Amino acid sequence: MKNNKHLKQSAFTGPANSINSVKKRIKKNNLGKTCTLIQGDAIKTVPDFLENYESEMMQSGMSKFALLYIDCNAYEPALKSKIAFRSHMSSGAIICIDEHVQGSETKALFDFAHQQNLRVFRNGNLEVPMQLKFPS
Repeated sequence: MKNNKHLKQSAFTGPANSINSVKKRIKKNNLGKTCTLIQGDAIKTVPDFLENYESEMMQSGMSKFALLYIDCNAYEPALKSKIAFRSHMSSGAIICIDEHVQGSETKALFDFAHQQNLRVFRNGNLEVPMQLKFPS
């Protein structure tokens, strides 16, 4: 946060930004079996998640994902998460972000797309959300 003028600890407080609020929205939309939240420092938690997570739909270390939504508002965790998930993304998978001012998720998305020779897409004329799609 100290390297980005748009990031402030106080910007992410309040009931609308709580983990419980996000979990409620997931449950309300009947996405509990298909969405998994990874809370914490993505640089530390993502590798552990990919190696050890299992559910009734996934075996430990064998997971594949069709959609990855990264919302960490910082360049390094956003980029390292995309790199870590790369080998776990299925054919035709999508990585999506919704940030364009706070943090540096946008820069991380463009840098990752460049490294992987992928193209970033926007929906219509809107700046966000942005996504990249892996080849089918």
